[in-house]
Amino acid sequence: MEALQALVREKFQSRLEELARQEAPNLDITTSAFGREGTGQINQLAFYDEYVRPLRPNVVALVWVVNDVADNHPALSETTSATTSSGKAVT
Repeated sequence: MEALQALVREKFQSRLEELARQEAPNLDITTSAFGREGTGQINQLAFYDEYVRPLRPNVVALVWVVNDVADNHPALSETTSATTSSGKAVT
């Protein structure tokens, strides 16, 4: 989730990392977020394949919010296609 209106310490990934470190202080836990305004899961798949998958994450959490319905449907949004840097289209 992009959550521009939230402080970094209040964002999902920050809270998750804080809680995980409290529960498992001996583990090396790092969280990252890759949300972007105007994208649904269709767009995010190309981004994940190109930029996140090479990082080899142990866990990936996909967050769905109500505006993703419009972001995922071509009749409701103009942002439903994506292309990776290698030219692979995801529509």
